[in-house]
Formats: sequence, C-alpha cells, structure tokens
Amino acid sequence: MRDPRAIDRTSVAVVDNHDALFPGIEGLVSRPGSGLVHVGSFTSVPPVLALDSAPDVVVLDLLLGRQDEKSTSWIPQLTARGSVVVVHTSEERPVELRRAVRAGAAGLALKNDGAASLLEVVRECAAGGFGCTSTLARALITDETLVAQLSPREVETLSGIDDGLTRQQIARRLGIEEGTVRSYVKEVRRKYVELGREVTNASSLVREATRDGYLD
Repeated sequence: MRDPRAIDRTSVAVVDNHDALFPGIEGLVSRPGSGLVHVGSFTSVPPVLALDSAPDVVVLDLLLGRQDEKSTSWIPQLTARGSVVVVHTSEERPVELRRAVRAGAAGLALKNDGAASLLEVVRECAAGGFGCTSTLARALITDETLVAQLSPREVETLSGIDDGLTRQQIARRLGIEEGTVRSYVKEVRRKYVELGREVTNASSLVREATRDGYLD
C-alpha cells in the first residue's frame, strides 16, 4: 500500500476521449494546495505507457477513440507499471464498471458527480484506498441487487438472440442442444424476474442485458 504521506508528491495523468475536458481537469489537479502534479493529458493510453516515469495516478475514461473502444484492457498494463487507475466515466452500466474494477481499477469517478469529487477520489486512491465519487458510484460496483449474475453461456445465448438468430441457429453456433438454449433463456428470465425487472419475451431479456452492460 502506498504511504499516505506520498500524496504530497502524487503525479497525475489524464486519458479521456474528449480533450475538451482536459483544461478543467488539469486546472483542478494543478490547483495550489491540491498536493497533485499534472504530468500530461492524452486521448489514448500508449503515450502514457511511453512516459519515462509511470504516473502515480492515471485518470482513465472507460471509452476511448472514435469507435468508443473500451479501455478496460489497458488497466493491467498501467497498474503493472505502478500506476493507480481511477476510472472517470459517464458509463453507468454495472457490468462494464465491475469489469474495470476486476481488471485493477482502484476507484470510480462518475463524470456526472462533478470535478471536486474526482479530486477526492484521486487522493483517496493515491493513498492506497478505494474511492468512489458518490453512493451511486459505489452501488454500481458493489450492490448485487442492481444486476443479474449471468453466466458466459447465458450471455452468448442472449447475444445470439440479439443477432436475430433462432434458437436452433444459436444451438448450432454454441455447439449445444436446442433444449439447452431454451433452458438458458428460462434461467435468464428467472434471474431478471427475481430483480423485479419486467421481462415478457426474448427481446426484453436482451434489453435488460444491454442495460446491465452484458451486451453492447
């Protein structure tokens, strides 16, 4: 765990899909008395990895590039260099956020929570803690009642439905029996009903899985 006293020397890099946000975040980090030092703002991760010294904290947008590619896969590389990663995002789908935490993110800052709360989370994570900008942010990554726990096969089945495939075609794609596909659909429906979600057909199952972040 990082020595809390090191907060006075914490270097911060920002990676965000929208460079229009850079001035605001840079000004916040560079504010006198913040205890933070801004070392650069970037629209992609490779330039951060190319820095001679790894930043103490990387504030990372979850979606990057023109195609809004997920940045989760970069988190292990950033943490391997010794950086603490704080996800700064407008994404509020629990599954996507939890993937980022499992990949090694040390904190979550929702963009809607404002810049001041981001600063608090950066400080908390730099000191070795796990920070969230709000009760909602923490719930999105910890509250098991917010999201159905779907298995990989159940997600693959829903993906097939989303692609417009019949159950028979899904069975062929997955190399399973058509009856197994029906069982997966039935189990997914049960899980969403237990959460109080209104699911009446296959399309509504796809809708809820997309809402949670299992499907794009």
